[in-house]
Amino acid sequence: MVEINSMQTKILVFKTDLNISQKPLVKKILDSFKEVTKIDFNFENCDNILRIVSLKNLTIDIELLMKSQNIFFKALK
Repeated sequence: MVEINSMQTKILVFKTDLNISQKPLVKKILDSFKEVTKIDFNFENCDNILRIVSLKNLTIDIELLMKSQNIFFKALK
């Protein structure tokens, strides 16, 4: 996971197995976290990178929730 502090904001970066058709579902799931302020999908990257701007570190919560939906999410360090 890459984490950058900027006025208590965290940037969480994940490698995923997402495809563009899953974007609405994942956005809906992540919108359930009130701490998430921005979501950025990058489907052009071979690792289908997802960047999340959050008010706190939600890495474990997000990984567990996505795993329960059978979606691969791995925090990058």
